[in-house]
Parts: sequence; C-alpha cells; structure tokens
Amino acid sequence: MTEPYGISHFCDDIREEVGGKFSLMGVYSSDLIFIGSAPGQIPQLGIATTIIIPSSIEISEIKLVVSSTSREGDDKTVSEAMITPNDIEAHAYVKTGSARFQFNQKISPFAAVEPTTLKVRAYFGDFEVKLNTLKVSFSDQLARESQSAADIK
Repeated sequence: MTEPYGISHFCDDIREEVGGKFSLMGVYSSDLIFIGSAPGQIPQLGIATTIIIPSSIEISEIKLVVSSTSREGDDKTVSEAMITPNDIEAHAYVKTGSARFQFNQKISPFAAVEPTTLKVRAYFGDFEVKLNTLKVSFSDQLARESQSAADIK
C-alpha cells in the first residue's frame, strides 16, 4: 500500500463501548432525506472516520474537513478538526507498515436549509483523502422532481 485511504460513515449517534469499541446508531447509506420541505433539522449527525496512512508518508498533522456543496456548486465548511502530533504519536506505525486513525465527531444539531451534499476529506502534506459523501434532500423536493420527470415522458 502506497497511498493513504479511509472511509467515513454517517449516522444518528456514535456510542463508545467498553474495551475501546464504538457503535453506530441509525447509519445512513448514501442519503439523508428530511420529510417535508426545507429547512430540516435532526438533533445530531455522527461521522465516524477511519484513515489509514502508510509508514512511508511523513505527517505532522491531519486536517479533517466536513463541507457542504449546494446544487449550484457553492462549498461551505460545516466543521473542521485537527489531528495533532500527540494524536499521531499515539497511533505509532505497527507491523502492517501503516497507522490507523479513528476520529468520531458529532454535529449537534445538524440543520439543512436546502438540498446539499456533505463531503468528508482529510488533508495532510500534499494529500487529499476523499472519505465519503452524503446527499441531503427533502421529500417534497424529491416528489416534485419525480413528477417533473414523469411529465417529460
């Protein structure tokens, strides 16, 4: 393995368990659909991220960014977190030749005023690691789009 990689999971809650485990509650596959029209709000959005970095890559800190992209392509930062040198040292490279970072965050409350796509990215050195996306929409908007598609036929 020569390139860093990882994944983020979106959910309603992240619960820390005994023995260093954690549980994800209400996991979203690829969409979060609010019932009704905009705006919409949920009490909390959990994002569980795992990043794997080969030992051949030198890192001093990792910036984890959650951004929101509107349909028009406008980007807005929703949250930003730094994984610091102390955190990095705690995840020393093991026999596999890579370091594994687990970062759990909660955005509370999570509100959307329009359809959007959430993106999670990690940045360090010259790398951008694309971790996942979540499409956020509203049921009335989906119904209108479905009706418009049917009208075209």
